[in-house]
Amino acid sequence: MRQKLTDRLNRMWHRSTIYHVYFRRSGFYTFLGKNSIKLGGTLVLFAIALLAFQHYVGDVGEFFAGIFSSMSTRGVLTLFFVSETILGMIPPDFFILWAGSFDEPMRMVAVLALISYGGGFTAYLIGRRISYTQRVNHYLNTKFKPQFVFLNKWGGFFVLLAAMFPIPYAIASLVAGIVRFPMFRFLFFGLARLLRFYLYALALFQISN
Repeated sequence: MRQKLTDRLNRMWHRSTIYHVYFRRSGFYTFLGKNSIKLGGTLVLFAIALLAFQHYVGDVGEFFAGIFSSMSTRGVLTLFFVSETILGMIPPDFFILWAGSFDEPMRMVAVLALISYGGGFTAYLIGRRISYTQRVNHYLNTKFKPQFVFLNKWGGFFVLLAAMFPIPYAIASLVAGIVRFPMFRFLFFGLARLLRFYLYALALFQISN
């Protein structure tokens, strides 16, 4: 029993070493570092903007509630789903701030996270469908060439980064569908999207309160 455990740990260590060497040579760590800096800078600027807004204008949650006041909650959620499916047209952080106007904001954030996850999966299915259309496939391969390169190099780890970092998740999902990335692996790595919404909501609500 102990020998089996030792062998398994050795195999895991060997595999992780191989991944480490590959990621270092393929530029994964550089890509991760750049996006971490980009994320940090974005959060700092966002925090400054939120604090200034809170000081000079008013409650940011109520502001976004006012923007969406002409729409029902279902209408806003539908708009969010469309955005998360079609190229991520509207930054999800705006919807997180809108969720702050509810009595139980984290519950609405959970709904947004599930919708985003579902929107990514819908984009993935659209990509699989598009993969059969040669002309559209060629156009998207040209337009989103970097995403195709990253996905081919790093597979599910690129899906994970797109789910967590300021990388358009809808585009990454669409590309994953076009290259017919394994569905269950896509769904697994995409679960990071749920964590992203929870962490971002904690940060944004902390700043805006």
